[in-house]
This record gives sequence, structure tokens and C-alpha cells, in this order.
Amino acid sequence: MNLPGTSSGWLLWPVREKVGPRVQTLLAEPGHWPRASSSRRRHGYWAAAVALEPWIIVTLLRRTILAVLLCSSVLSVFCTGTPTFVGSTSGGGGQTPAFVQKNEVENAQGSQQTSIQVALLGVRASSLLVVACRVSEPGQHISVTSPGATWNEDVFQADPPHGEWTLSIHSAPNVPEGDTTITIHTSPAEFMRCGVMEYSGVATSSHVEATAADGSIAGTMANSGNLTTLGPNRLLVCAVATDTDIGNGLLYIAQDGYTLRLNAPAANDKIQIEDKVAATAGTYNGRMEHSTPDGNIWKAVLVAYKPGS
Repeated sequence: MNLPGTSSGWLLWPVREKVGPRVQTLLAEPGHWPRASSSRRRHGYWAAAVALEPWIIVTLLRRTILAVLLCSSVLSVFCTGTPTFVGSTSGGGGQTPAFVQKNEVENAQGSQQTSIQVALLGVRASSLLVVACRVSEPGQHISVTSPGATWNEDVFQADPPHGEWTLSIHSAPNVPEGDTTITIHTSPAEFMRCGVMEYSGVATSSHVEATAADGSIAGTMANSGNLTTLGPNRLLVCAVATDTDIGNGLLYIAQDGYTLRLNAPAANDKIQIEDKVAATAGTYNGRMEHSTPDGNIWKAVLVAYKPGS
């Protein structure tokens, strides 16, 4: 780096520009080192410079220190600080939830029970397990247990007025890897029909974002009502149950981009589950077309789960 108007290095500029002419004058005086060789004259040049201008050393040190500090400051700007990420990390996680597997269970035919069990094989580490269950008693809750998992009741639709039974969704996030057995309990003993689902890519804690529930004694289009998601890639799980068995080849029909996951313990029997991933934040509901005798009584519940980070 040279100063404007000079060809000398910045650090040596004080010596060459200020002291050089004075030393040259001194060396040119008659009788001063008359027989000195050119190399000795050059040596004398720098010796005289140091002798005549001792402040040069201090000046060089100051400028050297200033140069080091300046370089350190410049490097710190380019080499340190908070990293900048390409793309957004906001909005609730980087994973996209996905369906893994399902199973289903009901009471032994004609037998009211206080518990029933269902197995899932090869469960993935940190998966979300979801149980949707219809209980043939108004206002009656269930509880769910499985090894190494913590279960919560996410949404519950009670009765009356819409049929003498209840519908609920329970879930357990961040479950351990491997085969597992899920036990569904209720008291007193009652008829239960339940579906069990496994999903990957869901938040391992504080995983429930919103819920909705509704029911009716008429109509062939079950609708959970609306919920609002706050970010992208929310898993929506909707369960629909009806008052009596669906027979005669009539099926539940998913709506609005949902995928049916269950045909219930007996084909087309009383409960169905559908799911989809909502790519953007917004207002969503769970709808399912159905057809039943006895006045088309139905219930629908919906849960939005956050994606994993």
C-alpha cells in the first residue's frame, strides 16, 4: 500500500521522505567517509538515519501496531458474526409430516369391555401416534397408554344431542422406536371402535396447534367445523363416526384433498379417519361424505399438528 504521490512503502515513508534528504546531505559533506565503499555508504545511510532521527523507531512501531489493528478489524467483519441462512426458518419447522402405518381394533363381538389392545410393528423413533375412538355411551371418555409414551386427549365430542355415543382423538408424540402395544381404556365397560395411526415428521413436544369438533342428526356431509393453522406443513387428522353401521356397499368419501386411512374394524363400520398436510397457514375443516340409516347422525373431530423442526 503506497501513499498518494510516493512510490515508497507506507511504513518506511517517514524515513525515506523526511530523513532521507537530511542523511544524503550529511553524507555529501566533504571529508565524511571519503573512502567508503558504496555498501558502507548505504550502511552509513541507515546508521545515520537512526542516529539523527530516533523518533523514527517509535513512528514505525506506531504504524505497525495501527496496521495490525486495522487488518484485525477488517478480518473480524468477514470472518465473525452471526451466520446468515439462505431461506426462511420461521413458520414452524422444516419437516413435512407423513403417514407411516395404521391399525384398528374393536371389542369382541357383542362384548362390552373396559380395555382393548392394538399392536403397531416397527414404529419409528420420534413418531406421532394417533388414536381416534368411538365409545357407545354419551359423555364417556377413554384413556390411552403404551410403553414409553405420554398420551393426551386432543379433542372430544360429547353427546347428547347428536347420538348416544362419543368421539375423540388422542395422541402421543416422540414415541420410542420398535414394536409397541397400545391399550385403550374406558370405565364402565362399553363398546369401543378405534383406529390407530403413525405419522413421521411431527413436532416432538407442544405438537397440537388447534382443534375443531361438531355433530348433527341430519345430512350426509360430516363437517368438523373450522380451525386456523399458524404456519406451513400442518398435519390435519379428521375422524368421523356415525350412529349405526354403514352397509350395503355405501362408503365414506373423503373431501378437500384428504386421504382415507381406515375402513374401520368391519368394512365401512361406524368410524373413519382421513388426513392431509396443509401446506400453508390458513383456515381448514374436515369434511367427509357418508350415508347411514337412522337419520344420518354423525360426529366429526379435527386436530392440526405442528411439523417437526
